[in-house]
Amino acid sequence: MNTGNQRSWWVTEQPPTPPPVSRPRGVAYYRHSAKDRQENSVAIQQDLVQKWARENGVEIIHEFADRGKSGLTAEGRDGFNDMMENWVKKRSDFEFVLCLDVSRWGRFQDIDLSAGELSLLALMLQAPGRTRPRHDLRAHFGRPPGAAEDRSIDVMISRLRRKVEDVSSARLPLRSARGEGYVFASPALIIP
Repeated sequence: MNTGNQRSWWVTEQPPTPPPVSRPRGVAYYRHSAKDRQENSVAIQQDLVQKWARENGVEIIHEFADRGKSGLTAEGRDGFNDMMENWVKKRSDFEFVLCLDVSRWGRFQDIDLSAGELSLLALMLQAPGRTRPRHDLRAHFGRPPGAAEDRSIDVMISRLRRKVEDVSSARLPLRSARGEGYVFASPALIIP
């Protein structure tokens, strides 16, 4: 006989199901130039990016590709333009644009970056959308903390922007967070 708070011996209590763990989400972009070798094909890029996403817990929600496209601008690259105009600029349901390597965005072979500029760009790409405080950026380059008059980071950012804009129609989305530091304002993740 079962009384109020007692449970029958054959009934087992099931633990509550934990809520699903949300994974970071991203879109992926692949570009194969007509001049590229087969190892850069869209299918191979897609396999490598999907493998990386699985191993790192990133859900790819949409993929874009441009086949046989080359050049310094986005002109004629319908997949890239669709991704930028209709996804990156208008949607907020993903954190990253996954891309096998930076050369898939376009040719930047004419940019002569210093080691410091390249290091700064790589550092900013590690945390897109997050402000990097100036003191952290100064520390990255071995500069002493608290040197508020030190404008070396600002100068490096300015040179980096100018070099990218000189050889490309693209603007580097490095934005100043007034009084705080800098932010790489575009979601991007280059697969290492």
